[in-house]
Amino acid sequence: MLSRIVLVLCLAFGGWQSGFAGVLRVADGDCGGLANAIATASANAGTSTTILLAREGTYPTCDLGVYSTSANFTANLVIDGQGALLQYVRLNVGNASLTLKNLTIGAATTDSGGGVPCLLYGLTLNGLEVHTVAPICNSGNLSLDTVTVQNLRLPEALASNIPIDGAIDDASVIANSGFLVLRNVTISNIKASTLRSNILENKLGGRLEVYNSTFSNSQFGNTNGVVISSVPFGNDPLVMQTTEIANSLFAGNSVPACDQAGSSFGGNVGTDAICGFSAATDDKIVADAGLGSFGDHGGLIPTQAISAGSPARGAGVARYCEGLDARGYTRSPHGCDAGAYEYGGGSGALTASGLNGFYYDPDANGHYVSLQRIHDNGDIAIVWSTFDSNGNQAWVYGVGQLAGKRIHAAMSQNLGGVLQPGGAPTGSSVHAWGTVDIDLTSCALAQFSYASNVPGFGSGTFPLTRLAFVSDFGCSE
Repeated sequence: MLSRIVLVLCLAFGGWQSGFAGVLRVADGDCGGLANAIATASANAGTSTTILLAREGTYPTCDLGVYSTSANFTANLVIDGQGALLQYVRLNVGNASLTLKNLTIGAATTDSGGGVPCLLYGLTLNGLEVHTVAPICNSGNLSLDTVTVQNLRLPEALASNIPIDGAIDDASVIANSGFLVLRNVTISNIKASTLRSNILENKLGGRLEVYNSTFSNSQFGNTNGVVISSVPFGNDPLVMQTTEIANSLFAGNSVPACDQAGSSFGGNVGTDAICGFSAATDDKIVADAGLGSFGDHGGLIPTQAISAGSPARGAGVARYCEGLDARGYTRSPHGCDAGAYEYGGGSGALTASGLNGFYYDPDANGHYVSLQRIHDNGDIAIVWSTFDSNGNQAWVYGVGQLAGKRIHAAMSQNLGGVLQPGGAPTGSSVHAWGTVDIDLTSCALAQFSYASNVPGFGSGTFPLTRLAFVSDFGCSE
């Protein structure tokens, strides 16, 4: 069924060179490099090719047109951006297989200085041409995996010159009539054209699957539109589209999430129920989704953060949870967060390296606790910066054992040391201090209990709040 690939990518890339078989590398700065890489991939029927872009490269406007006309074209193509920013994009996938991953698509500034170059997407059905003007069009197999689309203004320059029975159909970021899958995708800060605008249009028999993706903060002004449009084209069952959504977040947009009820796989959070979201399918309809900032929160692409109190936290249905979020951080397997961003996500669970970090007592200034997993057998290093009952500063430390979500440790204190001029402290000795128990209640909270026989300390309990995660670890519950 794969017959052609039509890629028109508005990019700027560096020269390309082949690596081992099936991998082509494109450096920063040369449009021809990408064109050659795509042409090489298209010429090798029956193979799978990965094109690697320059890590975190930036690519300004560039127009490429590469076509495969072979009736037996069966190549699968992956373009891995490795964190690259494509300032503009024009992409048309026709009956081919393409995966885009680790990419940011969008202008460096809001409004993008005049809008996005766009494609006319057209199909003929019963003698009627149906068009959508969009930067990205798919009638084949297209997957977006860990991709952010940001700060695009929907196209209208070409649309104004294309009459369709006296009117234009729609302007969208993505138009789909093939098989389109979104995983860990963030589409944020989109601005509408003066046409009827949607962010994603699924039509003419298209199949759309959306998992752990975020649609946020897109402002359409007075333009009618929705985030995901899937209005049927007549009653012909051959062109009825399918839209399935799981564990995704719709918030901060000036338009409804959908114009037709799709099939919810559950775990979605939105501010309206038009998509068919309901409590019966484990979705949440909320007035405030608790959005945080949009930007660099780790990983290769920008993401839309959520706050600690967001109803998206833990809202996901486990069977549809992606293993990692859009930053490459581990998701909780027991109920991930809705959307592309996992709050506190990291490459370690709470009961493993996810507990690593810095904690404090919000009700007592100057009390800090550092936790660090140091062995795979569950050993946890604990350092507590505290004070005795007379106000003297004290450092207490120990290595404890994690059992379940509780850490128990025998603690020590160094006493008698003197700071020597120009040298290290000398003369200190280690003294047994007592015990500490830390109960990890979540990635953000813990309960700290202590008991000491040393005068000036005694025993007590107080809450801990996470102050910082360890970079590249984070935490998943």
